[in-house]
Amino acid sequence: MSDTINAMDAGGNTTAAEPIGQPLDVPNYRIRKIDGAVPWTWLERGYKDLRDSRFLGCAHGAWYAILGFALTTLLWWYDILYISLPLAATFTLIGPLAAVGIYEISKDLGEGKKPSLGRSLAAWLANPTQISLIGVALLLIALAWMNIALLMFMLFFSDNPPGPEAALMLDALVSAEGVPLLVAGVVVGGGLAFVAFAISAVSIPYLLDRPEQHVFQAIFVSVRAVRENLWPMTIWAVLIAVALAAGLATAYVGLIFTVPMIGHATWHAYKDLVEHIEPAAEPAAAP
Repeated sequence: MSDTINAMDAGGNTTAAEPIGQPLDVPNYRIRKIDGAVPWTWLERGYKDLRDSRFLGCAHGAWYAILGFALTTLLWWYDILYISLPLAATFTLIGPLAAVGIYEISKDLGEGKKPSLGRSLAAWLANPTQISLIGVALLLIALAWMNIALLMFMLFFSDNPPGPEAALMLDALVSAEGVPLLVAGVVVGGGLAFVAFAISAVSIPYLLDRPEQHVFQAIFVSVRAVRENLWPMTIWAVLIAVALAAGLATAYVGLIFTVPMIGHATWHAYKDLVEHIEPAAEPAAAP
């Protein structure tokens, strides 16, 4: 079964693509329509890239896991373990930025090149300013979530705050105050997470693949890809959340494998969703 049903141009029409009028000389593109089964194939191809690269992406997953473990240890050391859950959610929001090198590995494999750790670590240099701006946007969303989460915690536990011990925290989360807090956290955090997902679903791979482009164009393409494939991309967002949650639940060890697999799969998502149409060459002048 083909994963492509039809194509839409940058203006949302099904006719031939028109110039989108960006200030830079950007190529035309189409957003392909996919069905709900396609995100599962991205996971399959992501694992294939991980295997074909001899698990090179696990090096990127390892430092991501080490950073998460170090942050959690600091929370425990300073007796503020109660912010570990919102911090874990915040940690996942910056995942697309951490996967830049993983995208480069898949890009090399797709071009028939042999991937290397050095090239993947330097991948962000292909478009450092614009990729960094995506990171700033994700960081702002993450900081907003942390502040909202702390505010909700103070509102729900203002009269009886739990102690820093993990056992007390778990008891608090299933208490009369904790259950509404969890529900509110899932609703608000889920909304912010989907916003972050929409702007980063394919924007960083786009900037890596088209280093001459700018951050606003990349976000525009990413949001359109999500909007025009809302149901399949919702499935994809859930798959990403489940994979990252599984990695977090194993004391971050699982992230060594889930982060690169999701990163490789995201590259294939970008290649499936965004079709670039190079401008036709002008005919040569008659002699």
